Amino acid sequence: MGFAFEVGLQDEGFFDAMVRMFEQALQAIGALPDAQRPACWLRLDAVRQRCHDIGY
Repeated sequence: MGFAFEVGLQDEGFFDAMVRMFEQALQAIGALPDAQRPACWLRLDAVRQRCHDIGY
């Protein structure tokens, strides 16, 4: 996502794939034991924050 942000990539298929991957990450984190979730949520939130200004 950093590359897409810096270059201004406007490929709809790329963004669709990123949304699907984010969903898969959410599901994977949800399946982890409670003790392992917080660190993963923090990492995924960092990705979410980085992507906030990308797209329309």
